[in-house]
Amino acid sequence: MPRSPKNLTPEMLAAVEHWRWVEDQLDPIPEVTAPKYSAAWMEQPRRRKAGQSLRDIAEDTGLGVRTVRTITNPTAARGRATQARMQRIAPDRLEQADYVSRRKQRKALPRRIKSARETSDDLRKRAKGIG
Repeated sequence: MPRSPKNLTPEMLAAVEHWRWVEDQLDPIPEVTAPKYSAAWMEQPRRRKAGQSLRDIAEDTGLGVRTVRTITNPTAARGRATQARMQRIAPDRLEQADYVSRRKQRKALPRRIKSARETSDDLRKRAKGIG
């Protein structure tokens, strides 16, 4: 149904409709479509929950580590502006998030040390020709 302003003569309405048609031809309104995500894109959060590292996921999918981080944890407040805003709004919440982040890093440290030792032992054995 065409839009029609009130109190216009039929000739004026025809002119308005003509100009609307011209505007649509010059600058068409794009159709909005949902983005097409690949299966690899959609399974990233599941892979992360399964314990796979961000670098491994990025290497497998061909995306950057920052992109994978955004996909797997889109609510993470990592930007300066977001942190400054959170500091103004809820300073306790920001401190709590920092504490939780550091606690996770400390908890993961033994696993990372074990992995680094296994890798170095493997490399040492290969260099000596043992394994």
